[in-house]
Amino acid sequence: MRGKKHIVWVLSNASSAPYFNWFARVAAQRNDFEMSFVCLYHEHPKMIDDVKQFGFKCYWIRYDWHKRKSGLLSAYFKLKKLFREIKPDVVHAHLFDDALSAITAAKSTGVPMRITTKGDASYHYFHNPQYVRFDRMINRKSTAIVALSNESHNFITQKEGAAPEKVKLIHHGLDIDIVTRQDQHVVKSFLEQWDMQGKTVVGTVSRFIPWKGYTDILDVIKKVITVNADVRFLFCGTGEQEQEIRLLSERLQIADYIIFTGPIPSEKMPSLYGCMNIFLHAARFEPFGLAIAEAMLNGVPVVSTRTGAAADGVVSGEHGYLCEYGNTQALADSILKLTDASLALSMGKKCVLRATELFAVEAGYRNHLNLYQNE
Repeated sequence: MRGKKHIVWVLSNASSAPYFNWFARVAAQRNDFEMSFVCLYHEHPKMIDDVKQFGFKCYWIRYDWHKRKSGLLSAYFKLKKLFREIKPDVVHAHLFDDALSAITAAKSTGVPMRITTKGDASYHYFHNPQYVRFDRMINRKSTAIVALSNESHNFITQKEGAAPEKVKLIHHGLDIDIVTRQDQHVVKSFLEQWDMQGKTVVGTVSRFIPWKGYTDILDVIKKVITVNADVRFLFCGTGEQEQEIRLLSERLQIADYIIFTGPIPSEKMPSLYGCMNIFLHAARFEPFGLAIAEAMLNGVPVVSTRTGAAADGVVSGEHGYLCEYGNTQALADSILKLTDASLALSMGKKCVLRATELFAVEAGYRNHLNLYQNE
């Protein structure tokens, strides 16, 4: 009879995920349970090598989301076969595609604990409502649902109708050493490359997609530079809306105040935060928002809409400022307050303490372990 539970984490549409690696490291050190990983991806995933270093197996199931219907059906049968072979006690999915296939396969093969982290909560509700019925089906077939923020918790129970007793709040856990590993030579080179020396730098790190609020940010910029022309805005990300935002910034005659950084290698992201005096986030909804937690851990005060990790981590007036979605005047006023360097520095120090308490990988691990042991 097996003494330790066998936990299987499943992820789709990504070759690797940093929070998977961080969790795997702690799980290997603690050795509280057996663990395996499954990656649904169209080509050989990096995750196989990532988790192998910690002594865990990773199973690759070829899956191309561009052929979603046939791909999910194929993944379902392959996952059923795998679960019968490895007999997990817990199957834990993280995004919609892997949850739909893995949770369904786990239920049909009698896996007793079926957990879904709603890493993309609200996306279908706002943008593809025809899929919401499948979100609700996943909720029914899961024995527990992980919400990454209080906002997400409320959404899952109120909009998706999940049973409240199923939904558990567990924030993403970040490896603090990795996400704060700044290189001052890189920080200096960024500042010189983008001519930001002596400026107040406001950074945004997110995909260029409509619900992230980039059009609102452009309005914020117009309001800020009217009062203080020594502020510069870093836009770090890629996405379908990037060209639209570039053109709009030119039409609004604010392009000179914006630096589009393009993709930044993950190992240089802490140094990018090292360039920032303020972190700005203007999204409509955020299941969590890793960049918010990363900015706080790097000592950057946050100005954000009341969403995701910001709503849970930021006490307005202590770690930055929270504003209502769409209130660009409030966002601009908050940034202008934080152009006071001493105030920004003081709030940034409080951010580090707050984010360490809430978002460290060890805290996330303890909460997951409690879920696995008590569910």
